[in-house]
Amino acid sequence: MRWIADPLAFQTECAQTYGDTFKLQLGRLWAFFIIGNPQGMQETFSRDPGQFDVGRGNQLAASLVGNNSLLLADGARHQRDRKLLMPPFHGVYRGG
Repeated sequence: MRWIADPLAFQTECAQTYGDTFKLQLGRLWAFFIIGNPQGMQETFSRDPGQFDVGRGNQLAASLVGNNSLLLADGARHQRDRKLLMPPFHGVYRGG
């Protein structure tokens, strides 16, 4: 319920407890992997789109994230949407 009421505060608290990358289990049916650093997001979005066949499995989340969410996309649509998200991440990570 806390994730629904205030998702940013809840995810911030989880990141402080579990680190930048963690699994968020919502009930028995929904599990999300939260990636909270630019390098991790860039690595995820740089993968072969064929590795992302998760849209069908995430259909239960459509009412929470919307039908056009990248979480629900597979194949060519996933690749197109992913490319739209990538420019903001270019040059962001300065770590070593």
